[in-house]
Amino acid sequence: MADPFADVPLAADPFADIPVGRSVGAAIVEEGPQQILGGVRDAVQSFLNLTHRGAEFMESIAPLGSVTIGPEGIGHIPGASPTELPQVDQPTTLAGGLTRGISQFLTGFIPLLGVSRATGAGGAVAQAVGGGTLARGAGILVEAELAALAADQVVFDPQDPRLSNLIQQFPNLQNPITEYLAADPNDGEATSRFKIALEGLGLGLVTAPLVAA
Repeated sequence: MADPFADVPLAADPFADIPVGRSVGAAIVEEGPQQILGGVRDAVQSFLNLTHRGAEFMESIAPLGSVTIGPEGIGHIPGASPTELPQVDQPTTLAGGLTRGISQFLTGFIPLLGVSRATGAGGAVAQAVGGGTLARGAGILVEAELAALAADQVVFDPQDPRLSNLIQQFPNLQNPITEYLAADPNDGEATSRFKIALEGLGLGLVTAPLVAA
């Protein structure tokens, strides 16, 4: 059986050569709206890529092909075809890159936080801790971490550069943690998704106070 999760070449790093010296405020005004849209686009594209891999796997088990709906009505084509969304220009500033990455993350995190809360995991943890402010904080942290872990897996493609890659572009921000977590063309699917999960844990810690607010 063909492996639908075989490694593919690493995408070109959209965060390379982003200048740091420009005014953050000016960069946000100039690039913010476009890069928010770009982050949403990238998140949806990664989700479509993930579902396509699942479709390829199912196709290898039961070759049912794809159903198409168009001007000529409902049709059928063999195999599963990926969907490619229109491109949004990549950022040219650090602020633009951060805006795009955060937008991409939040596109998955916000709806999945609702799912995380619906599971009751946070309430169960709070009850187990024994109640009070500490227990409530622990419950919120669990909800945020679950949502962040799931969001990173859904909205970031394993082979694509992510927030850690952006941080590593700037000498003053470089550190061993993001160096390890950055996407690497030598990483396989499992290693890439493990790194994404670790990055998701960090993002969950950052977003937990916002969830509590």
